[in-house]
Amino acid sequence: MTEERYLEYECIKAKFVDLQEQFAKVLLEKERLFTRTLPSAIRYDKDKVQTTVDDNPLEDFIISAEEKKLDAKIKRLRHNLNDWGVLLSVKEVALRKSTALIDRIYVMRYLDGCGVNKMCKLLHYEKSRIYELLRVIDRESKSGKNRKKYML
Repeated sequence: MTEERYLEYECIKAKFVDLQEQFAKVLLEKERLFTRTLPSAIRYDKDKVQTTVDDNPLEDFIISAEEKKLDAKIKRLRHNLNDWGVLLSVKEVALRKSTALIDRIYVMRYLDGCGVNKMCKLLHYEKSRIYELLRVIDRESKSGKNRKKYML
């Protein structure tokens, strides 16, 4: 189990990134609705038409936002992001405390951004061994079967 802490971290990080994308989509949708309430510039390339507008863009924005429950979605997603962020930081602390070689290499490479030469000096391993373990990490973290094992 100690050798697979980085896989747990990868799964939680993937879920966190998915939530960030969902949050961004909802915020963009709310922004798009809000921009419709702003006054538009004068267009000189269109024909002049005199009409009275009974349309209230701010009222339309509020109605659309309420129908889609955007504020509730934003609040729920913000809460979920905070929870997953805490879990991610807890897993990162556990990953950094791990003594397994593969976890140490993962931390040095993907969290701290160390190069292979620096890892060789700090861990006292040859480059070929470091590259081999990096390939294992890449293969294991990309495969879906290992990720499913750690999904909550």
